[in-house]
Amino acid sequence: MIFEGRFDLESCKGLLNDLCLMFSTGEWEVFGPSHMGFESEQQFDAHRIRVLGHDADQAFLLSSDELSDFLRGDLIGFDWTDLRLVHETREILYLQIIDVAVWLARVDHAQIVPIVESYGLVDKGAQCLRSEEYHRADVSMDAQNVPDFAETLASFRHFLEQQGVPRNIVWVSPEQTIYLSREWKVFEGEGIAESTVSALYQAAWAADLGMQLGVLCADDDNSYCYFYAPADSVDAEYTLLGSGCIKLMVPVGVPRASTIERGWLARWYQLKEWKFKKWKNGHFLLS
Repeated sequence: MIFEGRFDLESCKGLLNDLCLMFSTGEWEVFGPSHMGFESEQQFDAHRIRVLGHDADQAFLLSSDELSDFLRGDLIGFDWTDLRLVHETREILYLQIIDVAVWLARVDHAQIVPIVESYGLVDKGAQCLRSEEYHRADVSMDAQNVPDFAETLASFRHFLEQQGVPRNIVWVSPEQTIYLSREWKVFEGEGIAESTVSALYQAAWAADLGMQLGVLCADDDNSYCYFYAPADSVDAEYTLLGSGCIKLMVPVGVPRASTIERGWLARWYQLKEWKFKKWKNGHFLLS
């Protein structure tokens, strides 16, 4: 079961404390806290960079008692943080905390349901934790009538116009962007050559597992886009692609993009990006 709710940090701590009491022998995995063991995010970041390195994927393993100790003080904070509760070798709860106030919970234990409901989380009836809302369009493709890349690109540009975003496309990779929650920064003057995307298109057609062209973000002049082709049939099934399928995707409420030059400011933003990288890869469908 999937639950969703919005509440402040103190309510969050109350919920977690209740769960720690109920499952006192449980183990918690905490992924990407804003800070942990320190009073501020700045102190935590300085420690992380000095000891663990810039790109360390923060994951902490805590007992229920240890997590309760953190929750009783001010030495822990959540912002785009995941928590996983394992009880008797089985995952019974997975929490995602988005922008501090939005919580999503996947519950696989009957005793947890009344607890999360008592804190105002509502059953969403969903089967996956996080999904974006998109405008979608399909381009027909079959063995006898395969649109070439120029035709598909023209269809994509027309679709962008219909959704009110710029028709000028800049293809980008994760390394050419910085993702900070709902804000995108794109390195100025960088991007993937259209000829490279065309070659990827041809390879995807040969593999016959489908493909997807989508918008990440946009500014006044450009739509910053990605190209995705599944690596195998499992990836194709997971992303609802398959033989003869070309999907065009534009998120509802396209995130605003800004450009940035490489330099000290960009490096500072990249240091702040570490906690969002999992979400960023999800946007590129490369998780």
